[in-house]
Amino acid sequence: MSKHIPDTAAANATLETKREASRRDHLPYQLRHLDEVEWETIRWPGETGKMLFHPRPERPTEPNAGILRLEPGAFHPEHYHGFAQVWYVLRGEFRIGGTLCTPGAMLYHPDPHFEGEFHTETGGEILIVQYPGPTTGERPIYARWWPYAAVSVAAGGVALFYSLKLLQAEDDFKELNAMTDLERFPDHMITFADALAIEDRGKGYARNANIAWVVTGVFAAVSGGLLIHQLVTDREPDEEAPAVGAALVPGGGGAVNLTLGF
Repeated sequence: MSKHIPDTAAANATLETKREASRRDHLPYQLRHLDEVEWETIRWPGETGKMLFHPRPERPTEPNAGILRLEPGAFHPEHYHGFAQVWYVLRGEFRIGGTLCTPGAMLYHPDPHFEGEFHTETGGEILIVQYPGPTTGERPIYARWWPYAAVSVAAGGVALFYSLKLLQAEDDFKELNAMTDLERFPDHMITFADALAIEDRGKGYARNANIAWVVTGVFAAVSGGLLIHQLVTDREPDEEAPAVGAALVPGGGGAVNLTLGF
């Protein structure tokens, strides 16, 4: 007769479930909580999101996954993607491509796909999981190098603007200092407050320029890393597949396969 174990919380609490993975090349799960990140503006008006996972150079197959929150009246037109994604409606009602989708509805978008006209009167939240296209090889926008490069260029423009304003403030300070020569400028009354105002203005320009330069460098580094990773992965030969541009000659005819990655 087998030993009887009471099915109680106290008994269950003593059960051990922790063990070492038998496959050392397999990774454990990664846990993140929605409260760890802030809501961010997404592509279309009325849409904000909390993306908890992103493709990274060290984990290129990690999906872009999180919660999309939509305000009442949010809308986006039909558009196209070269990656795959899955949506799960958590809250609210959404008319997508003419079909009303309510909580509990799950939508699968193949690679490549188009998103039909989308709008919601109620607002709500959708769980989205985007992953690189298994056939097209296209990455979600968050995993491409050029959005980060665009931010870097914009931040660089801001940094350059404040750097030039800082130089102008320095010139103003030198001019003000020169006006203290009463023999050359007997009619100019210069006060300490005038110099202090220019100094404060210059410090503000310097602070803004430094912040913008840091942002420029960070986004440039991320963009460069993603670009290098894309160039390397796009050029890695597949041992089981013919080279890019190679002619494929199946039975009964011939075809040319050409894949370009952007």
